[in-house]
Amino acid sequence: MKRLFIFLITLLLVLVQAEAWTITYAAADVPVACAVNQYSVDRITGKDQFTKLGCFEETQFQQAYDFMLSEAAVAPNVVIRHKESYSPMNIVAADRAMAYSQNHTYLYSDTINIWKDKAQTIPYTYINQANPLYYYNTQIKSKSPSEVIKPSDLVAEVEVNGARGFIQVNGIDIIPLIYVENRSNDWFISFTTRNSLDNTYTGHIIRPNITQYKVSDVSSTTKTGTVTIRQISVQVDTALYVNTYSYGVAPDWLPIGTYYSPDGIVFYTDMDLKNPITVNGVPGLYFNYYDFLNLRTVTQYSSLELDEYFNYYFAVNKLDPNSSVMKDKGSAFVNAQNTYGMNALMIYSMAIHESAYGTSSYAVNRFNLFGYGAYDSNPDSAYTFDSVEQSVDEHMGINLRHYLDYSNYNATTNNSLFYASNIGIKGAGINTRYASDPWWSIKIAGYAFRIDRYLGLKDLNKYQLAIFNSTDRTYYKDVELQNIAYSINERATNYPSLITASIVNDYIIQSTNPIINGTIITGSTPGLVPYDWNASRLYIDKSKLSLINTSSSPITVIETTDVLLTKLVDFRWSSDTELYIKGRGILDHTAMDDISIVTHTLNMISLIDGSKTSYPLTVLPEDFNNYNGLVYNSVGFEGVIDLSLVSDGSFALELVTTSGDTTGSTLLREPALNPIIPNAKIVNNVLYKTVLDSWNTMEYHIIKTSNMPTIQISPSLPTEYMSVARIYDFIVDDNQLLSLRGLGYINNANMGEIDDKALKLLIVDQVNLSTVPFSIDLIPTTGDFDPSLGAYDYIHSWFNESNIDLSKLLAGNYKLMLYIKSNSIEDIVEFRDFGFKGDIVVENSTRIYTLKFKPERRNYDLIVADKSVSTP
Repeated sequence: MKRLFIFLITLLLVLVQAEAWTITYAAADVPVACAVNQYSVDRITGKDQFTKLGCFEETQFQQAYDFMLSEAAVAPNVVIRHKESYSPMNIVAADRAMAYSQNHTYLYSDTINIWKDKAQTIPYTYINQANPLYYYNTQIKSKSPSEVIKPSDLVAEVEVNGARGFIQVNGIDIIPLIYVENRSNDWFISFTTRNSLDNTYTGHIIRPNITQYKVSDVSSTTKTGTVTIRQISVQVDTALYVNTYSYGVAPDWLPIGTYYSPDGIVFYTDMDLKNPITVNGVPGLYFNYYDFLNLRTVTQYSSLELDEYFNYYFAVNKLDPNSSVMKDKGSAFVNAQNTYGMNALMIYSMAIHESAYGTSSYAVNRFNLFGYGAYDSNPDSAYTFDSVEQSVDEHMGINLRHYLDYSNYNATTNNSLFYASNIGIKGAGINTRYASDPWWSIKIAGYAFRIDRYLGLKDLNKYQLAIFNSTDRTYYKDVELQNIAYSINERATNYPSLITASIVNDYIIQSTNPIINGTIITGSTPGLVPYDWNASRLYIDKSKLSLINTSSSPITVIETTDVLLTKLVDFRWSSDTELYIKGRGILDHTAMDDISIVTHTLNMISLIDGSKTSYPLTVLPEDFNNYNGLVYNSVGFEGVIDLSLVSDGSFALELVTTSGDTTGSTLLREPALNPIIPNAKIVNNVLYKTVLDSWNTMEYHIIKTSNMPTIQISPSLPTEYMSVARIYDFIVDDNQLLSLRGLGYINNANMGEIDDKALKLLIVDQVNLSTVPFSIDLIPTTGDFDPSLGAYDYIHSWFNESNIDLSKLLAGNYKLMLYIKSNSIEDIVEFRDFGFKGDIVVENSTRIYTLKFKPERRNYDLIVADKSVSTP
């Protein structure tokens, strides 16, 4: 019955045309008419005039198609027809053609699928009725070419707004391009529509036209006056109406004129798509900013500015703003943007399109601004919300997350909602699976462009976008590109990566999925999910991406290292073996405005072998003005250094601060006149001492020495400078008696004739801690020169002993230290060499004594070695 209705309507349309189809024959051996079950290959020679070239059986479709192409090579405009085709001209294939979707009329369906493969096993996208399509070819769906091939077994390869794939031939009208070229000469065609309520059919006489793009200079009203912008627009001629949508700023390389494009990216001067507009010898590529803007961005406009445009639009169009639920609701979009991480301008534009500026019945009665839940087959299934705010929150925080989820794939249906993270085009973007209208994305981009244009184009090219140029589409969690986060499936053609910064050979990009505490959140997570802009960042090799626009804000180049400025504000003992430390770490040229990506770590670095013991510190929220325009609010740190975790030795203190991918490190120093120094002390025969080393530009050094004798030392010294201990003579005779000459004093503590003073040589076994340390009294005296300095008297700081018995020392490694007492002040200090003498080696008949110079602190260890005795 359906076929009969369509046939009758088509017959009536033919009868009312000025001329009926005229069929002539190419040769005498061509039949007068092909049989009902045959394919007819015809050349179009005039309006509704066909020259028959040959007839082919239904088992010979491929031969018919090859014959059509060979004839078209001689003269174009050749078609294949079959009487079982639903199309008015019965065309199932053509050498050059366009098409209209006819799913509603021919297939009784609200939409028709476009498949990735001709066998129609890989779902792709879907479109609605009467859309103009670029046509490429017709192929057999899945049967063998030698089988009986009916029109229902054929698929056409078509493209609409970048969606290129295969569509059922019996669901479209194939229109030869010669009809489009002669539309001004009244080359009409018939187009049938169906009323789904009563299944009645209506015939229309139309002038077919393929989609065109136009570039022109347009003067437009803005909030500050009139501006002229070279704009691009698309003219969509559906079978029943014509609409033109301006949707962006035209690229510089595309002159004023009219163009053809199946995807809105490459433009041609001819509808056969043979002559592209080139740039430097290759086809130019245009990625409209609003279509390709990754939604994980922030608009430059405030909620008040969005409301300002809304009021302008309603005023200039003489509409009542109170008829819309979007009145004064810009804040709903900006607040949701800041929480759920989707561009407020783009989602605002989506709401405008879906709800007619908030005036649709679903918007007014259900607060549903996006038509969410409404399907082509059942629009009234649209969801109901309690408020505009809830509608916007759930759209950003729940609904659109499914479309932006890289992992959204159903293995059972071999289908996915994820085709990109932008509004996109029909070929790749939210438009692919969100809406049947192939121009849905263009319309939303147009609203965004017009809002941006009115408010001053602050959003245009604000962000740097890039597309993949490699089959490797992998993002990583780390700058070293070792820890894979995820890969973008190739179905997301021209996927726009959002570049936030550049670091060495990587780009830092914004993740399409939220990342919370290092975990990538997918669409399977229920409920509203916030988006942390700083935590949701990934890395990719720069060579895998090609930039597609020139951003108004150049890519931030992040150095992996930066100068670190430090300041200690507290440094003291919190227990017998733990030091509490508090201070600031400031990266000189890097913002520290997000406490979640800032770390402070203290390393104790051995001055002997460079090994490190690390102590993570707590980041404190503390503001700092570095007078460089950057924000610092996470510079503070505090923590505890547990000295029981390190072995004996001397250690420098290194602070390492990171903010995102930038790291700074420096040794802690204190050049101030009143430095903070923890008290020195001996606990359980272990010496813990913190000093400022004047030789090493006032670095903080911590000295830990076990096996110390029980000796009192003063908690604090009269100056931050280290006490002095030097050796001038070190001689050992064959009786192992040491003659030792040197000096030692405490800075700013007198060692004069009348002062209560004492010196002790300490020899501490560094290997066998059970060995009792040696403590030898030395007599303070005068020496070669007076080391006194300023007001302080050090004249009796010398010692000169000649009978120190070393015979009890076993072969081994010892630490040499000097105990110094000046009245009530006591200290223990290492012997150090500032004269660059190096090792001092003393031999007698049985032993070798080496004062081993340690350049890290310019101090000495004593190494005792027995000489080997040869047997006669």
